Amino acid sequence: MTFLDVETTGPSIIKDHIISLGVAILFPDGSVATSVELFGGGTSSTRALEVHKISDYERQYKRWFEDAASTYAKMFDKSILVGHNAKAFDIPLIWGAMKRAKVQFEATAVLDTLKMARKIELDKAAGDGKLGSLCTYLKIPYGNHDALGDALSSMALFTTMVRHMENPTLEKVKLLCS
Repeated sequence: MTFLDVETTGPSIIKDHIISLGVAILFPDGSVATSVELFGGGTSSTRALEVHKISDYERQYKRWFEDAASTYAKMFDKSILVGHNAKAFDIPLIWGAMKRAKVQFEATAVLDTLKMARKIELDKAAGDGKLGSLCTYLKIPYGNHDALGDALSSMALFTTMVRHMENPTLEKVKLLCS
């Protein structure tokens, strides 16, 4: 399973750019491989800068995500992708950037921990569905808008929710994430 999180220049899945991508791959034996990369491109909105604290200056000489798209497409192809609010934000941004780069990949499944938390009403217990709130409620370390930290937090949140399911299967999890 591949857990991911993006930080962007703003909230638009159409016009904003990916400026950081964090990836945590959970292997069947329980081991984890991680990757994080900063990207150039676009100017961060004031609000986005307040959230992720990645300055445009810090990434001015970095390659754009679109230049790295083929590498990530190979990593994501035939993988189960998991993230928090991934179906509404991260994955559409990634697919949009891949399309601009004329690169494609096909995920086996896209699982969204926000949708899963809402289905089991964990968001109500935590006060809201924000990744930080859910992690705090479950006493899981929270990445706090750092792409790799948030990918790892999503992995911990996902595995915690799955561990509490009765006889979890991919099909049952997909239903909770739809």
